[in-house]
Amino acid sequence: MNNSQFRSAIGQPFIVASANGDVTGDKIVDQIYLTGTKTADSPFIQNITLHIRDGRTGAVTAFRFIIM
Repeated sequence: MNNSQFRSAIGQPFIVASANGDVTGDKIVDQIYLTGTKTADSPFIQNITLHIRDGRTGAVTAFRFIIM
C-alpha cells in the first residue's frame, strides 16, 4: 500500500493510499484507492471514499464512508 505524502489544496480530494490486487475475484489485478479531503481546522482526513478500478473492464466503483 502506498501512502500519499503530497500536499493538497484544503477541501480538495486527494489520494490518501493506493494498492493493487484482485478484489473482484476474477484473477485480474484491480486498482484500489482511498481518497479524502482535509480542512484547515482539523488534522483529520474527512470525506473518505474507497475507489476500485476493475482491471478487466476499467469500470470504477466508489464507496463513501460516513462517520457519525
